[in-house]
Amino acid sequence: MWKTLERVSAAQDTDELVKTFFIEIKRLIPHRSAVYFPVDLVTQIPSGTGHIAINLPDYIEAGKRYGFYYYALDPLKALTLPSNINKPKKTTDYVHPDKVTEGEYYNDFLKPLGIVYCLGCNIGLNGKSVGGLALHRGVGVKDFTERERAILGHLAPHLAYSAYNLTVGRKKSTVTKKGKKRADDYHSNASMAVWTLDIDLNLISQNVEGLKLGEKWSSRKQLADKSPFISLIPIQVAKMLLAVVSQLNERQEYGMGAYVSSRNMIVKRGGENYMCACSILTPCRSDKMKPALLLTAELMAKREKASYAEISYDFTPREEEITALVAQGYKNSEIAEKLFIMAETVKGHLKSVYRKTGVRNRGGLISKLFISRRE
Repeated sequence: MWKTLERVSAAQDTDELVKTFFIEIKRLIPHRSAVYFPVDLVTQIPSGTGHIAINLPDYIEAGKRYGFYYYALDPLKALTLPSNINKPKKTTDYVHPDKVTEGEYYNDFLKPLGIVYCLGCNIGLNGKSVGGLALHRGVGVKDFTERERAILGHLAPHLAYSAYNLTVGRKKSTVTKKGKKRADDYHSNASMAVWTLDIDLNLISQNVEGLKLGEKWSSRKQLADKSPFISLIPIQVAKMLLAVVSQLNERQEYGMGAYVSSRNMIVKRGGENYMCACSILTPCRSDKMKPALLLTAELMAKREKASYAEISYDFTPREEEITALVAQGYKNSEIAEKLFIMAETVKGHLKSVYRKTGVRNRGGLISKLFISRRE
């Protein structure tokens, strides 16, 4: 069992994980065939696609038929109950041993696949399923034993942990890495002041321009007294940050995650105009991963200030949000995820934006709204 866990934990993706597990487990629990099916992490419903089958060459089509119809007839459908997570069940737990080869489910679905007995398990973490699996035996072979059930029960939590880390855990890691890369890209911009802040608006890091602008905006007395960061910046920017934090806290209170649209404003300070923007640097839904804020400020030319102030395309609030995210390089799918809307809805809003601005695509939009203003 330890060798099985060692080899499974070394897998680099879900496909390798499942196939390695089925190969290793066969030495402990002999079986004719096996199948793994993913579970939607939100609805907790087994998926009709994405199955990984071993020794079941026709299972792609069979899996679709299972999800469409035969799932309702499966005696092991009770595995999806939260109370059954990581608790293996046998077909004969629900069907009398003398009647396993009777009925529509066996004759129309299992028999053509050469399956008689099943040992299945819903694997998961913290009461949430991440997938399910079933081991199969055919005609002329004895049913799975209680010892074999116990073995699968011991391995199930470890398999669930590995499967979770290769899906959800890796996605969260990717989100964090993207956020850090975006911060690094901003910090390397010599003409832009950049600050990263925690959710309590404490300063995490700043680039050289951020340090210089902070000194320029604040008084020497404030710096000497080491006042909080928010006291060093213009009141308009402070209010913008507080508004973003308030919206963020409200969404998290209702379990909606840390996806908050970015905000920007023009601030006049010391006779100069600055374009200031605030966005969520590391959005996530995990309580263990707290989001960070990214604040930027860039000195604007007078003509550029006039362009922002004078040109109006009568965007709706949602169109303004989407346009700002497009300008930051986000794809439609990423914008949809951030704003909790469908990708098709994003496309619809973009069509309206293109019509109002007289452009045909993203490049034309960015050029018209941003690049042309710096010429």
